[in-house]
Amino acid sequence: MRRIFAQGFTAAERLTEAQRRVVDADGSAALNPHAVEPERARWTQGFDRARSNNGRAPVKAKPFGRKGAD
Repeated sequence: MRRIFAQGFTAAERLTEAQRRVVDADGSAALNPHAVEPERARWTQGFDRARSNNGRAPVKAKPFGRKGAD
């Protein structure tokens, strides 16, 4: 499932202008290559995450405090 999420994320990062217009008008369903659930939904999650981050990878949370300071 991670691979499918990554495929959606990558697809959103590499949109052409024509594809952007399609997505803006009709949503991402037209570009989704998966025909069945749960793959279809997972691809859409990756695609939407990339679009919400403007195509940047999500920021990983940094640990608080010093390492091993318990």
